[in-house]
Amino acid sequence: MGRASSVRFAEHGAHVVILDIDAAAAASTVEEIEAAGGKAEYHETDLTQESAVEAAVEAIEQRHERLDVLFNHAGVPASPGLEFSNADWDRCMDLNLRAPMLLTQKALPLLKASGDASVIFTASVSGLVASPFSPLYAAAKGGIVLFMKSIAVSLGPLGIRANAICPGPTDTPMLATFFGGTSQDDPGVAERLNNYLETLPLRRVASPADIANIALFLASDQASYLTGLAVPVDGGFTAR
Repeated sequence: MGRASSVRFAEHGAHVVILDIDAAAAASTVEEIEAAGGKAEYHETDLTQESAVEAAVEAIEQRHERLDVLFNHAGVPASPGLEFSNADWDRCMDLNLRAPMLLTQKALPLLKASGDASVIFTASVSGLVASPFSPLYAAAKGGIVLFMKSIAVSLGPLGIRANAICPGPTDTPMLATFFGGTSQDDPGVAERLNNYLETLPLRRVASPADIANIALFLASDQASYLTGLAVPVDGGFTAR
């Protein structure tokens, strides 16, 4: 989803700055963007480390002076059920909740310099309705939704909008973990996924492009009067 969004933003003229702990993946995305004639750069960044986030924001400020769009997308699945350790809790909360809070905090001066900035978060349908799979993941994503709403209210007078995308199951490498496995080829995962799709109005999982399209819209002038909105991109799951 992050890669698809980076490419889509670049297609529409953005200079994309990618912060990712996986330098090889980030470099590959930058190469794809540049090969298509776009502009991009990456900074290898552990978003759970305050010093790393500060260094990345400083590098952006030195090169660009302002930030028009901040898309807090990085995330990680969490342990199912209630059998999670303190380490599981820390890992989930550090990347899913604390990291976007931290990056938004450190990037605030650059967002103010824009004068018309958009902050976007990737939450989840599990942040909107109860999750029987992972209460821990739901807690983190629910926290993101309310953090987003709170900064939408507090930063709106500064010309900064904040919204969240709440995907349902999406066709990424993480998908299988939400259905109890490591691969979509696992028989149990495939069966549970198919059973889920039978209950979904649109009968398919989202593609990364589906998420990228909503991110682009929320960043654009076409969404200039939208703030504090948690958008379910879930094929109708939360409409039931």
